[in-house]
Amino acid sequence: MKPNTKTAAAVPMAPIMIAVFCSVFISNLNTSTVNLAIPTLMNAFHAQMQVMQWTLTGYMMTIGIGSPLAGFLISRYGTKKVYATTLIGFSLASLLCSLAWTPLTLIAARVIQGGCAGLMLPVTLTLLYRTVDRRQQPMAVSLWEAAGWLGPALGPAVSGICLQFLSWRWLFLLNLPLLLLSILLVLRYVPASPGDSRMRLDKLSAVLSSTGSFTVLFAFSRASAWGLLSYRTMLLLAAGILLLVLFVRRQMGSDTPLLEFRVFRSRAYAVSVLLLGLINAALFAAVYFVPYFLQTAKGVPAASTGLVMLPSSVVMVLLLPVVGKLYSRLGPVKLAAAGICLMVLGTWMLSTMTADTANAEAILWTVTRNIGIAFSSMPLMNAGLSTLTDSQIGYATSMTNWVRQCMGSLSIAIFTAFYTWRTQAYSADGFATANSSDAVVYGVQQVFMLVTVLLVCMLPLVFTFRKPGKPASE
Repeated sequence: MKPNTKTAAAVPMAPIMIAVFCSVFISNLNTSTVNLAIPTLMNAFHAQMQVMQWTLTGYMMTIGIGSPLAGFLISRYGTKKVYATTLIGFSLASLLCSLAWTPLTLIAARVIQGGCAGLMLPVTLTLLYRTVDRRQQPMAVSLWEAAGWLGPALGPAVSGICLQFLSWRWLFLLNLPLLLLSILLVLRYVPASPGDSRMRLDKLSAVLSSTGSFTVLFAFSRASAWGLLSYRTMLLLAAGILLLVLFVRRQMGSDTPLLEFRVFRSRAYAVSVLLLGLINAALFAAVYFVPYFLQTAKGVPAASTGLVMLPSSVVMVLLLPVVGKLYSRLGPVKLAAAGICLMVLGTWMLSTMTADTANAEAILWTVTRNIGIAFSSMPLMNAGLSTLTDSQIGYATSMTNWVRQCMGSLSIAIFTAFYTWRTQAYSADGFATANSSDAVVYGVQQVFMLVTVLLVCMLPLVFTFRKPGKPASE
């Protein structure tokens, strides 16, 4: 990739950071606002849950599918063109969502949104690493992380208020002001970066990555209905994995890969991507199951559920810039280790919730988890990306985003299948019906216990990091 022609000092960072923050926030917000709206959408369109669930899974699937194309598009057309086009596409798709008249039109618009979001996240991160001075990168990435984590954490609050006091259409209309502001700032302030017109898209690689990602995600999304170990789930999963293996092999032998898997030769980067993917999975477990638990087991209204989730997002946003300042003094190991320990504590306590648990206790433990995410996410990302060269950054951010979004999508599908399995087992043992309050409590407890185990297993990997490395030579 060709470096930006303007030096970091010549680039006005404030308007660029505003554009990046707004666009990353909106793209991540749309992963969680629809969660609470599924029952409302079912009533509005007179559709079954299996149909309307695709407004969520379709969005997240196409994020994972679109991400591998980001590195190629940035190299071919330049960061500014790709960023501006992505913002315009997301804006038009949001408008179409708000005007949807059938389930199919809403799902189609959500798929377009997801594809644009899959490009937006790596493009914005690449922009920061190419325009921000290296000494200021931890702070810039902290703000990028704040926007990313704020979206899914704040989604339930935004959704609950819209559903209770406005209309489900406002879930998408609210995107437009911030998106339009981002478009204006990008067109005015982001420096043009040259693309390489000689680059050509490897169509076979694009087909292998998109169909492989979709097949794996679809298999897990249907596992709760078909059964996690059913032949249909296993067959689809095997086919998807085979397609992805073929995709990886083709990328390893290509001079212009869609995803540059050779960046995993950096041990620090490989470990950071694995940990970030698992943190993303843990985040979405709480974003999805805490609101579900509050509404289903405790009967908390949608707006009140959103307010329960609000303090954790506020605390995270306030802490991330502080973590950016602490990074240069403490390094990634101490910050990430402390963060994961807090995530373990918060998640374990969530696994003890019952129908009698006070909302204040749910707030305490979601806040604890998000403090842990704030202390671990940015240090891990910067520790990995800072070991790479400028020419690798665009591909590395695409890879990071692909892994994180796929892990987020997979986590919802896998944890939902696990939840269904445990509630059905609870019902089969004669304790209660599978959809009773007691069964819901038991299933959610089991999910958070599983997440706690995963987080404990992550902790030793943090100590494999050494001092922040310098990028390899070009």
